[in-house]
Amino acid sequence: MNYALGVEVQPLLATITIVTIITYIFTYLINREKCSNWIASKFLGDKDSIKKLSVLSKERRQIELERNSISAQDQYAKWTKLNRKLNKLNDEITGLSEKISSEQSKHINTISRLIMIVQNAPMYFVKFWYARTPVLLFIQNTPYSWKIPFPLSYLMRMPMGQRNSVSALFWCMAVEGVLSVIHTFGVDFYKHFCNTEPIVAEAKAPTEEKI
Repeated sequence: MNYALGVEVQPLLATITIVTIITYIFTYLINREKCSNWIASKFLGDKDSIKKLSVLSKERRQIELERNSISAQDQYAKWTKLNRKLNKLNDEITGLSEKISSEQSKHINTISRLIMIVQNAPMYFVKFWYARTPVLLFIQNTPYSWKIPFPLSYLMRMPMGQRNSVSALFWCMAVEGVLSVIHTFGVDFYKHFCNTEPIVAEAKAPTEEKI
């Protein structure tokens, strides 16, 4: 498609731009640590231990309610018995929780890496597969020909793309740079103008007046 400004836009430009934007957004929206912990807690680990932990937790709540409903002075024997049972349950729950956490922690790093690969795989594919494919062509020998300095022209067609063009790799990097600037500006704008938390001024120590 030729334009009067001397630039020919390739069909791949829109696809690469959309993929870059979506990948960038998902990279910042998805918290890999929280997502990994959630997957590990839901789908990994000993299911019997997790089920047992749930049963013990319910039993502990019932005993706590029963113990709190009686007076330690009026029903000391029963209160003491419930308290000992509660302490035993607490120890058992603590040990079981540590065991489950230890088993799940072995998988969290692996899951986090897999999520990172899934997040960035489309972008890596575009960058390397279409690295030399031009997305913009600067038409020469026209009244609107672009006279781009050689260093900039070489940078825009990296790596070793067609002359007088913008490669897909450079375009991806440019879009990511623009998105990064917008993201940084948005975060700073929110912190300065949309944060409703009151700012507490530091109290200054009283100074003695000089006589």
